[in-house]
Amino acid sequence: MQTSTHEIAANIFKIRTDIPGDEPFSFNQFLIRADEPMLYHTGPKKIFPAVSTAVSTLIGLEDLKWIAFGHFEDDECGALNAWQQLAPNAGCVCLELLAITSLDGFANKAVKVIGKGEGKLDLGSHRVTLFATPHFTHAWESQMLFEEVTGTLFSGDFGTQVGTPSIIANSATMNAIKEAETHFESTHVSPLTLQTIKRLSSMPINTLAIMHGASITEGVRPALEELYDFYESILRRNLAELEC
Repeated sequence: MQTSTHEIAANIFKIRTDIPGDEPFSFNQFLIRADEPMLYHTGPKKIFPAVSTAVSTLIGLEDLKWIAFGHFEDDECGALNAWQQLAPNAGCVCLELLAITSLDGFANKAVKVIGKGEGKLDLGSHRVTLFATPHFTHAWESQMLFEEVTGTLFSGDFGTQVGTPSIIANSATMNAIKEAETHFESTHVSPLTLQTIKRLSSMPINTLAIMHGASITEGVRPALEELYDFYESILRRNLAELEC
């Protein structure tokens, strides 16, 4: 296992942990180094020592102010309580549904709810918006984070790639994303899926900060349009099978 840090946008860092093996995989946490620093994804507990050590090279852990993530799953929030023990000034922030369905019973400290369908948080040098994406990446309580100063979308599992791809996307990334979706079938593909991707395509996104695999820092809109077509083809195939 190897953990490394990489700046993918101005004061936005990817903390990447590569897990070796017959089917290698990578886990990415992201630190927004702002006046009020935010960690997005806690990572699972098994890699917490390596990730927290990496984050400590970027900020003092006592300065970590906020923790957020996309949905309730081990790699999204498994280490939440460990983080808040090590960084006692860090509060967990989310939308209402994630708190009601999961976090109120899981977190050792009270969570801060900043909205229902959308909520904003001013970090000082950076400004973020949490917005609901129900059933888009796995779950009903799914949410995404957009940082508006750098135009960075923290897309969670959307865009997952297997193996250990490059830090920044290359020309093979789109095929890798499609192959991962075909392998895992982790996205609930419905008309809502297409509506969500279309919404993302309309946003001023400069960087896709993907949880597993390479980040996309160029050609984000064409990439989203290609993924729209890909998921539309899956939906059409599923509807055809249902009709049969």
